[in-house]
Amino acid sequence: MPNTGKGFSYPNYSDTPDVPRDLQDLANDIDAYLTANPGPSGPSGPSGPSGPSGPTGTAGTNGAVGATGPSGPSGPSGPQGTAVTILGTYASLGDLQTAVPTGSAGNGYLIGGNLYVWSTITSAWVNVGNIQGPTGATGPTGPTGATGASGANSVVPGPSGPSGPSGPSGPAGAAGIQGIQGPSGPTGAGLSGASGPVGPTGPSGPAGPSGATGPSGTAGVAVAYSNGTDTANLNKIFYNTTGTPPSGTAAGDIYIYY
Repeated sequence: MPNTGKGFSYPNYSDTPDVPRDLQDLANDIDAYLTANPGPSGPSGPSGPSGPSGPTGTAGTNGAVGATGPSGPSGPSGPQGTAVTILGTYASLGDLQTAVPTGSAGNGYLIGGNLYVWSTITSAWVNVGNIQGPTGATGPTGPTGATGASGANSVVPGPSGPSGPSGPSGPAGAAGIQGIQGPSGPTGAGLSGASGPVGPTGPSGPAGPSGATGPSGTAGVAVAYSNGTDTANLNKIFYNTTGTPPSGTAAGDIYIYY
């Protein structure tokens, strides 16, 4: 099949007509030519409308920590700061604001360890933080001071200390010489011995002489005998089983409980 100068093939008049074949061959030739000889890019078309946002993707894993970068250069020195003079302390900020409503640059007061300074920008007392630093390390032990003068002796005796432990027994000493006999000691108080058994009854002795007649006794008191109900007479004997004397008894009466 003959070709044109650009490489496009075309059928001869003598070829059997076959339109699909000829169109296919022409399309292949055009495609090959355009691929080998692309034309200049055309102007950009207008931007199309934004498409809808896609769904949020899953979070990726954290990347490895990068190496520390080099230190940056030192910045320029700042301006000279304003000196602060601590003028006193207050219990609260309200107390400070009441006592000193307007301060001056460099004025400062302590409130609970925090330093409040007067700001010329905000015209107010500003807390700049705690000015007490951390506890420092313990310093070395200082040298021993000179011995002070002895104090006067106390006139008040101190308390007695506890008794010390008994010391060990010392060795036995040599036998001393015989001493002279001392005087007799007083008689000791001995304990009385137990009474002995009663002895047998001795024989009856002879009858002694009659003794003198004794003096007459005093007149007796007449006593009336009652069963516990007759209380009309004095000096009576009452008896019952109740344990309670009957009423009407008087001095000199006898009561028998049985």
